[in-house]
Amino acid sequence: MIDAFITNEFLQDVNESQSDQYKTTIAIAELLFSFGTELRPIDGLAYPTIVGTWTHANIALSPDAFYRLYKPISCQRIKVTRLLPNLGFSLDPRLGLMATGIKSNGDIGGP
Repeated sequence: MIDAFITNEFLQDVNESQSDQYKTTIAIAELLFSFGTELRPIDGLAYPTIVGTWTHANIALSPDAFYRLYKPISCQRIKVTRLLPNLGFSLDPRLGLMATGIKSNGDIGGP
């Protein structure tokens, strides 16, 4: 019963104008983030997204875990030219720019 409730709450398809419906999932996530082990706290949660027809995952990291674990390795600027009907999008490859590097302080070097 509890598993079904949590699954239902996290997999809701919420319209942007109804973002208040996320309050339950925020409370659940805050509760889960409060647990941990003797060695360390929980760094994040991963859960499937119903919008991606169960083939994609959402990842939620605590801010501390994000800054401790996330290490960008590349960066690219792209232009989305149109949305596709099945949750995709079309890109214009001529407008993409790949960064030349990312410094340890987060600065991104351009072409």
